[in-house]
Amino acid sequence: MARFRCLNPPKNPVTEKQAKAVFLRAKAEEVEEKTKHEKAVSITRAMTINNLQLGFPHVCQALVGFSSVRMQAFEATTLRTHEED
Repeated sequence: MARFRCLNPPKNPVTEKQAKAVFLRAKAEEVEEKTKHEKAVSITRAMTINNLQLGFPHVCQALVGFSSVRMQAFEATTLRTHEED
């Protein structure tokens, strides 16, 4: 005896509500994860900007100091070269 499956089984209202609840729960979790991600990105961006604002002047000062020392060494080398000529 062949068994036939019904293409559209009768709908059970409890099963439909459970499926809808599962779907809505998953969607709520996605929204929650997206919110957490956006908050993490915002915090990371704020920390990065803050660290750049605090650290960048020190980098510039170090670069100016290095350039000054390098220029003094270059001038001293150039002066000795001219004195030897």
